[in-house]
Amino acid sequence: MESPSRILLMTQTLGTGGCARDVSNIARNLDRAHFEPHVGCFSSEGIRGDDLRSAGVPIIEFPVRSFRSPSIIVNILRMGSYLLSHNIRLVHAFDTSTNVFAIATGRIFMTPVITANLWYRFMVPPLYRRTLRVTDRLSNVIIVNSDAVRRHLIEDENTPPGSIRVCHNGVDPEQFAPRPLVPRPAVATLTVGTVCALRAEKCIDLLLKAFAAVRRLHPSMKLLIVGSGEMLTTLQDVKNRLGLGEDCDFEPERRDVADWMRAIDVFVVPSSSESFPNALLEAMGCGCCVIASRVGGIPELVSHGRNGLLFEAGDLDGLTRALTTVTFDKSLRDRLGQEASRTAHENFSIQIAARRMEEIYDSVLAGRL
Repeated sequence: MESPSRILLMTQTLGTGGCARDVSNIARNLDRAHFEPHVGCFSSEGIRGDDLRSAGVPIIEFPVRSFRSPSIIVNILRMGSYLLSHNIRLVHAFDTSTNVFAIATGRIFMTPVITANLWYRFMVPPLYRRTLRVTDRLSNVIIVNSDAVRRHLIEDENTPPGSIRVCHNGVDPEQFAPRPLVPRPAVATLTVGTVCALRAEKCIDLLLKAFAAVRRLHPSMKLLIVGSGEMLTTLQDVKNRLGLGEDCDFEPERRDVADWMRAIDVFVVPSSSESFPNALLEAMGCGCCVIASRVGGIPELVSHGRNGLLFEAGDLDGLTRALTTVTFDKSLRDRLGQEASRTAHENFSIQIAARRMEEIYDSVLAGRL
């Protein structure tokens, strides 16, 4: 029997970020009879490292701190030695920094490299954007997680279409599943919420304003915002100006994200830019009724009126109308939540994502890409 092919998956850190989560999900769900995953990173600290170690996935740290430091040469040689000594047949980088590092090392040590572009290029600094245009042409394959980003790379970055492959994010249907249905009294609190990094493009101020408007009609509503980031102080100021008081609760970034999502009735993603948001997919898996802005790959996941509601990015009135609709129509809220969960589990499970990634790996290893 042929031994499994060893693959090195790379991400900058193993914390709570989206790329670290994607690496962990793929590594833990690859068919071990076919692939043996290893994980490389610049820093091995973080909760994803614990998950990977529990799954028996080897982790190797390449402590890159700056591409301008002479230590970059040491780390390239360290990675090259690892590739050779462990017979790594393919490298798959998941973020901007590791894209650059993996391409440099893979070229020197003649190892195929897959890079990832899970974001819009205008989100990265200009220098990195120019660098990524180079790595695009040196990659065996570029993985994107939405058709929207595929179009963006082709139309705005002149990326060769034949080098791009779409692999949507996947959700663990066991971890992100609806809570048991428990009858609730008619006056029970309705919880609106979101889970995200508190950055400007997440537009949480829009959610605060929409919630304040609907709360005047439904005083028992609560708003739960789970996440950490640079916008926290600004958003807390907005909360205070709107007079939301104890009806709005900010919770720091947490590991037990599924439990928080199951505490939310209406999950809102008001972002101005998204590719294919993990948090939205996970909230759908948990059976939340979802409302999201019509940006990026979100319409590939949410079909308006069938498994959620969409509104135009930045449209406060549109978000307020959608939130009002589901607040006062429990049957609609329940139906959308049930369809959301079905969509996530049947069409976007982590098992589906892993099988798709395996197809791409096989094609690269067979020299078909």
